[in-house]
Amino acid sequence: VGGGEAARASEERPGSLGVRGRTLFYAATEVSLTESQALLAKVLVDNFGEMVGREFAIVSVSVNAELAERAKTQLDAWVHKLSVTLVEKDIPVRIVTHGRTGFTMRRAVT
Repeated sequence: VGGGEAARASEERPGSLGVRGRTLFYAATEVSLTESQALLAKVLVDNFGEMVGREFAIVSVSVNAELAERAKTQLDAWVHKLSVTLVEKDIPVRIVTHGRTGFTMRRAVT
């Protein structure tokens, strides 16, 4: 496999990875998430391999006034907790943080 093909394969979303309601699933693994984590996971999974801008992430999780206000100050903590959950549950994807710009969900490097 050439470098370009390997890079493209690493950006493809695992077929069994998804979010339904407050549940993240991958293969036989199902993980219950908080509302904010589930909304964040959904936008990252839906845009797998692409950078999700910080403002877009905030708008995406802002389904009500309370979450909109909390997202402005707690988004980084939500990303961190979701990242830890992915590792703890052995789900082979990771969240890359692009400084204060945004986030990308991609396959874990093995």
